[in-house]
Amino acid sequence: MDKTPTGVESAENLSNQPLVFSAQMLRDAIGNASTAGILTDNKVFSHCWDALVEWIPEAAQLPVLEISSGEQSKNIRSLEMIFDFLSSRFFDRHSLLICFGGGMVTDLGGFAASVFKRGIPCIYIPTTLMAMTDAAWGGKTGLDYNGIKNLLGTFEFRTPVALNAIFLKTLPERRFREALAEMIKHELLAGFVSLNSAEILFQDNSDRWFALILKHVRMKMDWVGRDPKEKNLRKCLNLGHTLGHALEGFYLQHEEETFHGECVAVGLIFSLLLSVEICSFPKDLAIAHAAYISTHCLSKPLNMPSWNELQSFLVHDKKNLKKIPNWVLLGSDLLPVLDVEVPEPRLMTLYQSDGFREFLQ
Repeated sequence: MDKTPTGVESAENLSNQPLVFSAQMLRDAIGNASTAGILTDNKVFSHCWDALVEWIPEAAQLPVLEISSGEQSKNIRSLEMIFDFLSSRFFDRHSLLICFGGGMVTDLGGFAASVFKRGIPCIYIPTTLMAMTDAAWGGKTGLDYNGIKNLLGTFEFRTPVALNAIFLKTLPERRFREALAEMIKHELLAGFVSLNSAEILFQDNSDRWFALILKHVRMKMDWVGRDPKEKNLRKCLNLGHTLGHALEGFYLQHEEETFHGECVAVGLIFSLLLSVEICSFPKDLAIAHAAYISTHCLSKPLNMPSWNELQSFLVHDKKNLKKIPNWVLLGSDLLPVLDVEVPEPRLMTLYQSDGFREFLQ
């Protein structure tokens, strides 16, 4: 019996990304592959494996590589483990790697599949809300290098995604809250005046979750479809990520546990306030949005580094030109403004200001 959950749409209905797999399509892909295996992390295996086998019984017969959970595993050492796993099982270009986990697993596994023997088939089964709404979509793969977030990566647009809401039942509330940051980012880019995703997420209703997930997949893929390789318009999806990725790099280097969405939430708040100063975004709306993000996305105060401690991470941002950070901000019409250069003294003043820090308490 196909237990594909309510809310999974057929491939044709998702704009610019005709790759949503049902349970039966996933079973067929496993059956048609010359070899298949699963990449996951230890926490996902512990909490989600039984649910996967109930949904896709064939998974129980496949070899599994478990890596340690967390962003700290998105590195060259883990990549070598994956290559050893694939080569020792004689994976060829007709083999299949299933990436079962959150954004770290899909980013890392997608990268490995895209370069092993110049590319082998890969399918994502995301288990976190962040991966379901953001990381599993858009064709980007990546791993961190020398403490720099996503310094290495590829574009791979052929990767199907199989969705099942049952995995969301395993998530702690903090993981819902961090994922909400990326979803709010989509709404800000669309010029929303009112934000309401949190109210839907914090209901125990799988059907409403799926409707919301698919809505945000469409919103992201609209930007991706217009600029797949981030030459121009797709850069809008980096709203909040210039500061967010710098914070994430700092926390990784100092081994402090934070999640990607929490860093993005701080980056969104900073970008909203900066948009008021630089691009005439309405101040009252910026404050309202910042308060909403603070209330719903940040589970606890973060240990904020000094501006000087962040500088080495900011210069590695992928939107930079000649080491100068280019910011994505929001304009007076509420829509995104790309490639904004801001004098460093203004950035540092806002970063150190009480007006910014009060949203992080």
